[in-house]
Amino acid sequence: MKQESSPGDEVRLAFEGSVATITIDRPAVRNAMDRDAWTVLAGHLEAVTRSEARVLVLTGAGGHFGTAFSRRGLSLDTGSSWLLPRVVGLQTAKRLAYLAETLDAREAHRLGLVTWLVPPNEAGPLTDDLALRLAAAPPVAVRLDKELLNHSHERSFREAVAAENTAQVVNIGTDSPTAREALAQGERPAFTGRWRG
Repeated sequence: MKQESSPGDEVRLAFEGSVATITIDRPAVRNAMDRDAWTVLAGHLEAVTRSEARVLVLTGAGGHFGTAFSRRGLSLDTGSSWLLPRVVGLQTAKRLAYLAETLDAREAHRLGLVTWLVPPNEAGPLTDDLALRLAAAPPVAVRLDKELLNHSHERSFREAVAAENTAQVVNIGTDSPTAREALAQGERPAFTGRWRG
């Protein structure tokens, strides 16, 4: 008798220290998401938000990535209409959306959709290393850098510098003194992201 899997089996959440990992494991449908899987994913994301995790790794089992919406008579969703043009440029984004092409790893890397290209057996160790490095980074500074970069296309140079100055004030009130003190003593800083009294 065929054993049916539940959405909880197909979209899993695991914590290890400051790193949370969500694995989408739906090989029969090439990791496409249905309503139940989205519901489980949303619950996992809420759990991560409530946790002490500093890094979230989102991974798909089976190696399946692509914008196949048009094959199913659908338009882009999940923010891909905003993200794709910013990563690959408008014309390439149109190509990927209209033709619903499946890219191999080399082409995805060439287009800037993939930052690192490594053999399959090295992907796990690389991800683990990056997650640990990010988890050890100053959480406030990283969050502010993310906001600065995400809004860079909307701001003039002057506005960008003003936003950077505001971010530095926040950093000086949180983790920057910790870094300065640790470096002066030749130690590795332990960032908390908390306001200093």
